[in-house]
Amino acid sequence: MTAKIQSRDRELIAALSTQVNVLSFEQVARGWFGRTEDPKGTVSRRLRTLAKDNHLHVFEAVSGPEFEFTAPLLEWSGAAKPANTAALAEVVERRSTLPTSPRRFVAVSRAKAALLADGPAELVTHELNLATLFLRLRGEHDGWKVVPGAADPRFSASTDSTGHRIEVASRSLLGKLDALGRGSKGGVSVW
Repeated sequence: MTAKIQSRDRELIAALSTQVNVLSFEQVARGWFGRTEDPKGTVSRRLRTLAKDNHLHVFEAVSGPEFEFTAPLLEWSGAAKPANTAALAEVVERRSTLPTSPRRFVAVSRAKAALLADGPAELVTHELNLATLFLRLRGEHDGWKVVPGAADPRFSASTDSTGHRIEVASRSLLGKLDALGRGSKGGVSVW
């Protein structure tokens, strides 16, 4: 028997279909089940049910930690050259040396789940933190959507309704900052 899809399930599936590629179980607990008595237990049970009914795909992958995003590391728009890229490179290098650990994730696509389950920790960490940033900013920016291949064919970024590109700093992003700024109609924020 198939479980009834609730409005919270629809919102979660929509976010995973159109706004981010993956969410960790912890992110789902914070973003959709935070007001329940036992968010982690509720999430675990609900995601298992949605996965059993083939609405979502649950998988485990190795990733670094979620970063604390308090403000963009770098912002610019148009042809202006971004300032302080050396400081950005230091942050990226520091992030790349943080310890990794396995965690449970959910995706709507079996292909995305398979790619990330077997993918490098850097890719999974990037997707985890893009989702972290999405959860932080979703109340401030309307019209978020995933833009495949933003800094690297394997990675993605998000844009809001004004075309402002929102990126999580990564090694592959550093070499493409100038082109990224020129190619974005609404500017770029690197977190």
